[in-house]
Amino acid sequence: MKKTLKLEIADRLRGFLEERGLPQAEFARTVGFTPGYINDIIRGRTKPSINLLRKLKDIYEVSIEWVLTGKPSPTSHFERPIVVEKSRGGTRKAHYIAIPMLRNPKAGILHGRAVAVKDLHPDYCCIVPRNWVENPKDTFCTLIKDNSMEPTIPKGSHAGVDCAKRNPSLLYEKLCAVRDKEGHLLIRRLKPTKTHLLFEPDNPAARGKTLCVGVDEESHIIGKVEWAWSLLK
Repeated sequence: MKKTLKLEIADRLRGFLEERGLPQAEFARTVGFTPGYINDIIRGRTKPSINLLRKLKDIYEVSIEWVLTGKPSPTSHFERPIVVEKSRGGTRKAHYIAIPMLRNPKAGILHGRAVAVKDLHPDYCCIVPRNWVENPKDTFCTLIKDNSMEPTIPKGSHAGVDCAKRNPSLLYEKLCAVRDKEGHLLIRRLKPTKTHLLFEPDNPAARGKTLCVGVDEESHIIGKVEWAWSLLK
């Protein structure tokens, strides 16, 4: 039986709140609507008003078209994988944030951002635009040392990983930081099947480097890759 539009919208908004880690009550306060009204939308009892859709767009940069139709992706800002930075000239310093680098090449025991990420230090952090970072306390940077994800992420790029986003059901076709069986950190694209999670490289020449784990095995996902960039020299 085909779902109604109300239920489809409810599924999308519920997934959005889960991915962002937003409790319904907090979301209701932020957008300025009653908890009961938000609950009715999340349960598929009613459709969101145009005022709520505008709040979603203005506050969370969520596409109104995505809420109503499922297309395109909900947050196009974070879906742009590569940002080429030419200069910081003319941009106020307050627009940037320091994100620590992962200095331990093995991430086998990394949960959250954990002790593998050391204290901030000028030589061991990435300075990125503040609006790239949704969860600063759960985000780290890592250097891409191979060409497995080219052309999406070239070798030598830096990637930002949000450890707050580890649910496989919300990461279909997304870029993830994963740990291989030796504990090393890899960047791969998740393509699940009914029985396995396949973490595949984007580079066709690196297809032999696919990581395959059973859906019932301990999660190998460290976090979602929110952005990556290379410096233009």
